[in-house]
Amino acid sequence: MKEETLEETALKLYPNRESFLDRFQDIEREAFIKGYKLAQEKIMTPKKEAENLINEYRMILMNADTECGNEILCTSIAKKCALVTVGKIEKMSNYSDFWNEVKNEIKKL
Repeated sequence: MKEETLEETALKLYPNRESFLDRFQDIEREAFIKGYKLAQEKIMTPKKEAENLINEYRMILMNADTECGNEILCTSIAKKCALVTVGKIEKMSNYSDFWNEVKNEIKKL
């Protein structure tokens, strides 16, 4: 089963696609930078990072003017978005073990 890309998800959810993608890309950048710093400091656990990413995406989706007002639906989509983000970060990061653990934690939640 092919995983949806961030752009495909955004196109389905938000008619003003560019604004939506910009906000998601900001989260990706922040997560990459924060994850890098926290991994170095060994402060953030993979589970906590997974929860934080899902919550950030869920809040964007719930506050957006979309059909995604249902919290369960928003959580499901937020998890998919978080997995896409972690996949991208994992490819760019020297801490792929940490991000692989984050990905596993997202799948468990």
